[in-house]
Amino acid sequence: MNFIEINGQKIEILSKGTGKPAILILSGMGSPFYEWEEISSELAETNQVIMYHRPGLGESEYIDKKRTTENVTKDIIQILEKLNITEPIILAGHSYGGLCAQHFSKLYPDRIRGLLLFDSTSVDLYKLDQLDLPYLNENDSDAAWIEICKEHAALSPTELLKLLDPVLTKEQQKLPKKTQEKLIAFYTNPSLYKTMLQ
Repeated sequence: MNFIEINGQKIEILSKGTGKPAILILSGMGSPFYEWEEISSELAETNQVIMYHRPGLGESEYIDKKRTTENVTKDIIQILEKLNITEPIILAGHSYGGLCAQHFSKLYPDRIRGLLLFDSTSVDLYKLDQLDLPYLNENDSDAAWIEICKEHAALSPTELLKLLDPVLTKEQQKLPKKTQEKLIAFYTNPSLYKTMLQ
């Protein structure tokens, strides 16, 4: 685990393996890259694999600034420069990371060798809000989600640990103990919820 500086902010990054093309994995909005441990280790046998936490996630420094997919595309360019990666990469994105990957591939098609999207957020996501979906509207509203994030953002890590009482999945329990601890710390960090509110 390392840190690099982007725009004056400390960013948590993991780079392993040395093969080409490099593979950059973008995790989802509230998802840690630690969940990619097994997959990234397999890929690192033949390729360089890079993962990072956007500002406010994991151990990356929180910034009180609206985050957009365009910000992420700029971060990616700086990461590639700092790691001296000049050849086109394979870009993999999960959920919100997939939306960021799509944006990057449109802006910098010459920097992309391949694009992989896993349960990616659609560029047409706004259309979902226009549909009349009573179950989603009642049980999974944006307003309810925002209120939960506000409540969690105001708590300390200790309070979040007590409130959330995070339990790792069976698959996560197979990960190294240190990775399991990082997963718990990720979900009990108030910066996660502050960042998701941006």
